[in-house]
Amino acid sequence: MTGTLPSEIGKLTSLVTLELDGVTGTIPSQIGNLTSLVTLYLRNNDLTGTIPSEIGKLTSLVTLYLGSNDLTGTIPSEIGKLTSLVYLELANNDLTGTIPSEIGKLTSLTSLWLNVNDLTGTIPSEIGKLTSLTDLYLDNNGLTGTIPSEIGKLTSLTSLWLGNNDLTGTIPSQIGNLTSLVTLELDSNSLTGTIPSQIGRLTSLSYLGLENNGLTGTIPFQIGILTFTYLGLGKWARVPNLSVVQIFYERSECINLTSSPDRPLLFPE
Repeated sequence: MTGTLPSEIGKLTSLVTLELDGVTGTIPSQIGNLTSLVTLYLRNNDLTGTIPSEIGKLTSLVTLYLGSNDLTGTIPSEIGKLTSLVYLELANNDLTGTIPSEIGKLTSLTSLWLNVNDLTGTIPSEIGKLTSLTDLYLDNNGLTGTIPSEIGKLTSLTSLWLGNNDLTGTIPSQIGNLTSLVTLELDSNSLTGTIPSQIGRLTSLSYLGLENNGLTGTIPFQIGILTFTYLGLGKWARVPNLSVVQIFYERSECINLTSSPDRPLLFPE
């Protein structure tokens, strides 16, 4: 289908799956009449305008993909009514405003992609209620404030992307609870303090990005037990008796860092 979504689409009340490409224009409010919808897949189109609040009426939705469009405005708080959602993808749009706290009601979510937008404000602590999440992408926005300690409750996470925001404060030690993590990307923020030793508990971690922050201190020896395909520590780490170091390894390389409390990690200039 090409062209715009007509308001008459709201008459298809028995529709279970709506998947379209080549669509332009806005999402009509009448889409809220499609209360039998389980899958709404409108990603990678040229949709403009806002996400209608009426989308909150689609309480049977399991999959909602609206990414890679030109959507503007805020994420409607009514999205918190979609308690059956497993996949929520709004990435690569021009969405503004804050992440609504109501998102914490979506306790069935396994994947949440809000990256590459213009979202501002803080990461709501309610995100810690999404204990089924495996993928959380909030990178490339304008998020501020600290990383909430509640993020440590997301023990099913395998991917956590918070890079390229304006986050401040320290990396919470609770991040060490995320023992299923494979990817941890916190680069290009304004984080301060030291890298928590609890990251050494993340024995599945293969991708760690902490570069381009204001982190200080030494590299904890606990990281030495981990094997990385990518390790980005940037210029923050002052190793005893050595100058500032910068470490960037490509994905194609495999690094095993070995250290102990008696022999801390050292990197040559």
